[in-house]
Amino acid sequence: MLIKDYGNSGRDLLIEVKPDPDKGSIRIGIGQLLDYRRFLPHRAGTDLAILTISRPSNDYIFLLQDLQITSLWFAGEDCLVLSGDGKAWKSLQMRIANPKNGQSL
Repeated sequence: MLIKDYGNSGRDLLIEVKPDPDKGSIRIGIGQLLDYRRFLPHRAGTDLAILTISRPSNDYIFLLQDLQITSLWFAGEDCLVLSGDGKAWKSLQMRIANPKNGQSL
C-alpha cells in the first residue's frame, strides 16, 4: 500500500503487509519494500513500513529501526487498533487521531 503525503510533509509511505511477525515474513517484507521502492517516482521521499497482525519481537523491531523501516501491528485480535514503532509511526498516529475531511487511514 502506498500512502501519499502521509505526514503532510511531502513524504510518502510504502507499507508491506505480512500476516505473521516471524523471521521469514520480516526478511521477505524487507526485500519486497526495497525492491518496490526502487520503481517509485518519488523513491527518495518514500518511507517504508511493515504491517503484521501481531507485534514483532524486539529483535525484529530493532532490525527494522536500523534499516529505517517502521514496524506496524494490530494491538488486538480484532485488528481494529493499530500500533507501531519507528520513524513513520508518530505521523500515522496523528493522522489516525485527526483524519482530514472525515477520512481515516
